[in-house]
Amino acid sequence: LLSRRQRQMCIRDRIHMGGGKSNSEVVSFFWNLGYDCFDFYASTEANIPICVTQGNKRMTSVGNIETNPNVVIRVWNPDDKGVGEIQVKSKTMMIGYLNNSELTDQSFSDGFFKTGDYGKIIDKQLYITGRIKESIHLRNGEKISAEEVKKLYDKVADIDSEYTIIGITQDGYDLSLIHISEPTRRV
Repeated sequence: LLSRRQRQMCIRDRIHMGGGKSNSEVVSFFWNLGYDCFDFYASTEANIPICVTQGNKRMTSVGNIETNPNVVIRVWNPDDKGVGEIQVKSKTMMIGYLNNSELTDQSFSDGFFKTGDYGKIIDKQLYITGRIKESIHLRNGEKISAEEVKKLYDKVADIDSEYTIIGITQDGYDLSLIHISEPTRRV
């Protein structure tokens, strides 16, 4: 058993993050201060963390899919790059939405909860690639997130302004439009 001091040290030297993909600069900052950073991939419906990283300096995945033997993770209907919807099954999973059987039916497939996230599994590591509702479907069949478009745009744009990335459908395919408000040149 750990002493009280040892338990406090374990908690104090760790930072647990969740609610979205962790920013690599933030993780590196805390890592350099001596903290181990753990990223939780979870949902309210799952009732427990689905996946947890192992306290790495550079987080690329959200953890090993076999870490928790009580959780089964699958990527449903993957494309040619292995990206599909992340689905989860566990004994602690909710059984449905209260008084909303239609939403319950839409949210489950063969007992697996549909997380609404796109992801892929490589060497038993789960990688989140985007949100289904926020994805932009390109003519070549690829799915990209507005966040990916933003990162690419930030690399090449020579302006410092607020902008919005919008996906619109034309002829059955999505296009990314970037609306820029009050651009100013970077100095």
